[in-house]
Amino acid sequence: FGAFPQTIASEGLTLTLSAGAVAGDSFLIQPTRAGAKDFAVVTLDPTRIALAAPLVTSEAANANGLPTNLGTGKISAGSVTNTTALPLAGPITLTFNSVTNQFAVVGGPGGTIAYNPATESAGKSFTFAGFGGVTFSLSGIPSNGDSFTIANNTNGVSDNRNGLQLADLRNQAKLGNSSATYEGAYGQLIADVGSTARRVEISADAQRSLLNNVTEARDSVSAVNLDEEAANMLRFQQAYQAAAQMISVSDTLFQSLIAAVRN
Repeated sequence: FGAFPQTIASEGLTLTLSAGAVAGDSFLIQPTRAGAKDFAVVTLDPTRIALAAPLVTSEAANANGLPTNLGTGKISAGSVTNTTALPLAGPITLTFNSVTNQFAVVGGPGGTIAYNPATESAGKSFTFAGFGGVTFSLSGIPSNGDSFTIANNTNGVSDNRNGLQLADLRNQAKLGNSSATYEGAYGQLIADVGSTARRVEISADAQRSLLNNVTEARDSVSAVNLDEEAANMLRFQQAYQAAAQMISVSDTLFQSLIAAVRN
């Protein structure tokens, strides 16, 4: 590997070997060994689930919450891609200047963003990369001085944008080097487990059949057949009785001969 410290990244796993590593050192890596064991319920309160987006957009309003913009300009709900510089230190205000066709940005990145209602009223997208990567679009025809605000979503009421993005992960290719969705990978895992289980089951049936054949072959040679043993017992009994009868006859003949000689 060369000199230490050194970082090695492979198959989604990043290892950092410190400067103290020497030749012969070994490490056991078991990244998922206790994965299932560590599953636990984190919260039972659904209100603690962050379903709302961290930022919210709105148009200028008075103290009663009534809009004060005079034009037809609109700002989209917006979305964020990271947590950089979130929560915001203060709201980001966009104020339209009809002379320059620009929105003056106060807070956040500052500066101006160009917007021409004559050609871009159907909608134009903007991204503030250093502030959560917030992306929003402006549309319509704002009047001079109309303004919009991007602020922290403090309460998150009636907002499920983050939850929708979470649910949409099932359709995004995040696994298998960005080639498979979570749902697809799960389906493939189920198919692999089912296929492996069926293959093992077939192999077990084949081995069981072989065992039965070998057992029958062994029993045909060494096992006791009660019917055969009973028939042999009768045959040996009859042979014994015949031999005993022959001895009896021989004894009678011998006794008769001795008696004849004595007379």
